[in-house]
Amino acid sequence: MRIVKFDKELCIGCKHCHMACLVRHSESGDINRIHLEQAITPPRLRVRYKEEKDKIYVLRCQMCKDPKCVEVCEHEGIVKDEDGFVHFTNECTMCLDCVEACPFDAIFVEGGEPYKCDLCLDHTIPACVDACKVDAMTFTDV
Repeated sequence: MRIVKFDKELCIGCKHCHMACLVRHSESGDINRIHLEQAITPPRLRVRYKEEKDKIYVLRCQMCKDPKCVEVCEHEGIVKDEDGFVHFTNECTMCLDCVEACPFDAIFVEGGEPYKCDLCLDHTIPACVDACKVDAMTFTDV
């Protein structure tokens, strides 16, 4: 299973992780063209952060061992597979119970639809980790 770790002491708040996430999930894959996609299907930011008491906290799915989001879903709309990956299924009714249950505020809603980090499973390294130049975000397989 893939794990992305975040060290808030190393983060400088540059938001390179944000930009990399947007580019990776955009149609064009080009930072200079993303604004053109906004009218069609804008890419969704799957990693966000908040600042609190001069510290930066990254909000992204932790792929919890016992995910509360999965526990509260009555329709198997969000599940944890045998590889430990927590993801939405076609059974999602968009009730948003998972959003309320997530202790990390890592399930976001846009247009009434929940979404979260997908760990860039179709790539070798998640975009946020690849973009972090201060090693605040690291990646490992466990």
